[in-house]
Amino acid sequence: MQAWMHLLLCIIINNYKDMNKLILILLILLALGLFLFFEKNENNQLNDIAKEDFSLCEEESFGLDCDIVNFLKENIGWKNREQAKLFCSYKKLGEKDNEIYLHTYCTSYYVANKEMVCDDEESLEKCFLRKDKSSSCMGCEELEIPAKIVTDSGVSIPVKLTKTDNGFDFEVPEDGSQYGPSLKRIFPADIITEISKGHDLADINIALAENSLGVNAHFNVMKVLNESCETKSDCPPVPGEEMMKSSCPREMKCVNKKCNVICYDFIDHSDLPKLKQ
Repeated sequence: MQAWMHLLLCIIINNYKDMNKLILILLILLALGLFLFFEKNENNQLNDIAKEDFSLCEEESFGLDCDIVNFLKENIGWKNREQAKLFCSYKKLGEKDNEIYLHTYCTSYYVANKEMVCDDEESLEKCFLRKDKSSSCMGCEELEIPAKIVTDSGVSIPVKLTKTDNGFDFEVPEDGSQYGPSLKRIFPADIITEISKGHDLADINIALAENSLGVNAHFNVMKVLNESCETKSDCPPVPGEEMMKSSCPREMKCVNKKCNVICYDFIDHSDLPKLKQ
């Protein structure tokens, strides 16, 4: 831009002897230059605004920090399938100097609308072992079902974030027999006490997935309690006799203003066939 304007000025000055015309042309060029400068500056401002909007995250609606959420997505959570979407939430357990202690929960979900249904246990097993399920398995039938959310991956783990000039560094406990020793090495005693209490963050991720994917999570009601509710927090813990049942993990949910013991069904039955009812 500057090069061609400089060349144009040289041509004008060398060819125009009439000073009035020369001044008029120079003023026009100056006005054009100012216009281009302000237009470029405005575009840069719009690009900056767009970048700021892009940096926002859905988890912000739950009072979570987008920088932390995005860091957890990059370093803690993962996806197994390309079509899945990753969600991360956390509970802040404490903060000291440049260190932040979190209980984190990252899960990815995708939407499925098919399932494989088999006549008996034998055909179910054979169908499950088949690598190619694009065609119906012998004794099984692939059915269209209402869209449902399916779990793709999940991890729940305490994390220590250390603030740096470029963002965060992090540490997590080691696996297996080294979990306990590494937990004591990474976290102060009072934070370990908070970690041991357990923190249910599943509801946040499920709500985020439902909103983002536009599909409600499917669940089965196992028992309706007498207690009334407006939200899940109004309900008591899952009764012990229900927790002991092994058919599925029991959770509490407020449904139609009544406390319900429910089981979420996040299984992709096109990969894991089911028996006909």
